[in-house]
Amino acid sequence: MEIIRHRRHELDPHRETSAHWHAVTAAGTIGVGLVGLFDLYTGNEISVSILYELPIAAAVWSVGKWSGLWLSILAAMLWLKLDLQEAKSYSHWVIPYWNASVRLGFFLLSTVLLSHIRFLVRNLESIIRARTDDLRSEVAQRQQAESIARDSAERFRQLAENIRDVFWMKDSAKDEILYVSPSYEAVWGESRARLHQCPQSWFDSVHPDDKARVQEAALSQQIPGLYDEEYRILRPDGSLRWIHDRAFPVRNQSGKIYRIVGVAEDITRRKNLEREVARISVQEQQRIAHELHDHIGAYLAGLAFRAQCLAESLSVRKRPEADDAHQLVTFVNTAAHQVRNLSHLLAMDWGPEDSLSDGLSRLGEELEMLFGITCTVKSEPSLASLPRLASDQGRQLYRIAQEAARNAIQHGKARTVGISLRHQGKMLELLIENDGALWEPASEPGRSLGLRIMNYRAGTLGGTLSLQPGQDGKATVRCQVPFQNIREALFLPAGQETQSIPS
Repeated sequence: MEIIRHRRHELDPHRETSAHWHAVTAAGTIGVGLVGLFDLYTGNEISVSILYELPIAAAVWSVGKWSGLWLSILAAMLWLKLDLQEAKSYSHWVIPYWNASVRLGFFLLSTVLLSHIRFLVRNLESIIRARTDDLRSEVAQRQQAESIARDSAERFRQLAENIRDVFWMKDSAKDEILYVSPSYEAVWGESRARLHQCPQSWFDSVHPDDKARVQEAALSQQIPGLYDEEYRILRPDGSLRWIHDRAFPVRNQSGKIYRIVGVAEDITRRKNLEREVARISVQEQQRIAHELHDHIGAYLAGLAFRAQCLAESLSVRKRPEADDAHQLVTFVNTAAHQVRNLSHLLAMDWGPEDSLSDGLSRLGEELEMLFGITCTVKSEPSLASLPRLASDQGRQLYRIAQEAARNAIQHGKARTVGISLRHQGKMLELLIENDGALWEPASEPGRSLGLRIMNYRAGTLGGTLSLQPGQDGKATVRCQVPFQNIREALFLPAGQETQSIPS
């Protein structure tokens, strides 16, 4: 009804054009006159009252009720005039006037009703036209949106099908894979159809040493958007690949999570390069240690000998430069001593026949002997009693401690170093503290080559490494490795062979 009230002014007959109104009214008047002539010639035998309604209805439908009201009055007066002219006998003289009034009322009522019907019909036509225009607009917008969606879908398809990363999408319940890009088949070596049939089939390929960690992260961290894992997979052909997998929640308009999307990157090449860099780094350390000891050390020893001879010669001659020559001997001997200590530090290694606790203790003793610092090594009894780690795992942890201690002494100018091996919940924690300055900003771990290599070593064990200020302002390197990644089978009695984890 609100629409009708708003649109009523659009259908007001007064708004019809004057010429059209007068033309229709004139035609209606002529029509009423013609009906009157017909009524006059037919006499009393035939009633033509209904015929008067035809021009009235035509006028009302064409230009509105005001023309119809005029024609209704004209038709009633003409009918009365003809009735009186025919001198019909009535029982009372009022009857013709009464009959004319009744017909006038009928004409007026039909005019008003027809006028309302006209208004409703035209209003309905207007509503239909407006709704049709709205529908056309909606259809055009929908077609445009569908075209944009098709273009976006096509661009996404081209992107997903032509890059090596694996895009995947699943519902929030994680029991249906909604989409996975074709590169999944190249990385995992399995068909996408199998993944759609069995959404957990990707997890079957995860390396046994990484399964527990990845499963826990997938269950607890994908919904909050914290899922960011590196793990290994074993392909059907037996080859091993490293995967960097991330996931992000997608929310609907009400803020509820209804999808999870992610991207899995094959980082095997990067891992191989990191492993090669770590291997080359160890070899380079050994080479530098030998160069320092065999060449620089020997050169400094020869220089010290020549300086000593010069000092003694000057002393015999009682020359005033003798004191400067003796100081030069002291400086050269100090430099030779530092070079020798540095070469020993770089050449230090951990023997897999020792437990990790024993290896770290020996590292601490050598650091004290070489650099004159205080180095304490602590290991919880439960860890010290373990015979030994597998050689690869033990070597990685030993190298992390060695690199952290060396950086603390060389760059942080530390005089006290503490190395701790302990339980922290489900973690095996290696902690290296020192009283020196932070040699790398805590907000940018891994920027230097040393930190990158330490991060890589921790990553091969499924662990994490952080550099941060410790208690009392001490610089701290913290490496945490999940115990579940260090299988009990790898803690073997001394002398027993073991196969290292592929990395």
